[in-house]
Amino acid sequence: MTWTQCPERTTLTAEELAGLAGVPGGAHELRPEMQCALQAAHSGPHTAMGQSYSGQFGPFEHWLTWGLGERRVIVYRQDELCPAEFSSPTWPADITPCPLPAGHEGTCSPVLLGPPVSGA
Repeated sequence: MTWTQCPERTTLTAEELAGLAGVPGGAHELRPEMQCALQAAHSGPHTAMGQSYSGQFGPFEHWLTWGLGERRVIVYRQDELCPAEFSSPTWPADITPCPLPAGHEGTCSPVLLGPPVSGA
């Protein structure tokens, strides 16, 4: 079975965009439109990574969650992300963790990350 990304998209509000842009040492270029990072046909709210950075107390990621009557930015520490790991499609010895928050709905994305090395 092929993994398919949820097609749901949202546009950041001016307040959300300003908040993510204000993250010190942000690692990603911000785009106003975001696509849900979960597997298609999930039943819970949608989620997309907005910004990440390495702070004094370790790396953090800011995820936007929307749908089912909620919309908010949640900050996760590195140890709150999914524990599954994948090998790189181009460098199989290079291990990459699943980028989604721990407990995410659906499976991790082998399409985006390569074959699994360990399960969540």
